[in-house]
Amino acid sequence: MRKFSLIKTAAAVFLFLIIIATAAILIILYTAPNQDQDLSTAPWQEHASELRAGDLVLRLGTVTDSLVIAKVSHSAYSHIGMIIQTQPEILVAHATTSDHDYDPDQASITTLKDFWSRALCRAGMAARIDGLDERKLDGVISRLIAYKGRPFVLAPRDQDHFYCSTMLYDAIRSEDPSFTLKWQNLSYPGFKGEYLFPQSFIGSPRVKRLFAFKNDTK
Repeated sequence: MRKFSLIKTAAAVFLFLIIIATAAILIILYTAPNQDQDLSTAPWQEHASELRAGDLVLRLGTVTDSLVIAKVSHSAYSHIGMIIQTQPEILVAHATTSDHDYDPDQASITTLKDFWSRALCRAGMAARIDGLDERKLDGVISRLIAYKGRPFVLAPRDQDHFYCSTMLYDAIRSEDPSFTLKWQNLSYPGFKGEYLFPQSFIGSPRVKRLFAFKNDTK
């Protein structure tokens, strides 16, 4: 009889542990952050309907290099791209070194959700260039699409170069030579000469800010 009682007690304890474990799993499942939900509540999405092809999108990246670029250029942002499509999803053309392993050190086309994701973006901004008519804008976008896969080259103005700011600048000036930006002279070990930073676009009188936001990257 005592043995049977011990078995019943052990069974009850086992059942109780199963109930506790099940409850713990359900709590984790229902309280853990959902990635899709995280994207749907991204702070920029309330402005998504304002965006159109040709708009500039900027970000402050999450890696050390991004913070260095923002620091030396006296800017809140370290990277820039241009929207080339808004439907069925918003796509961005840009040149980067470290977003993804599958397309490193080259010009790429990614979704805006990826460009401004919390994994890659601490803060972002959207802006629009005045004076680009539809014909010119189509030419700019065609050039940016053709750049896809071109190697990233960070070099001063007087050398062969191809990075995020110069990629956009060259494409825009090919259609509108009147669009000019101020280059910044650097004098650091390994970085001497004139470079073009995202801040130059922000400082242009032809570039108008649409909105800005910050991501919670914790």
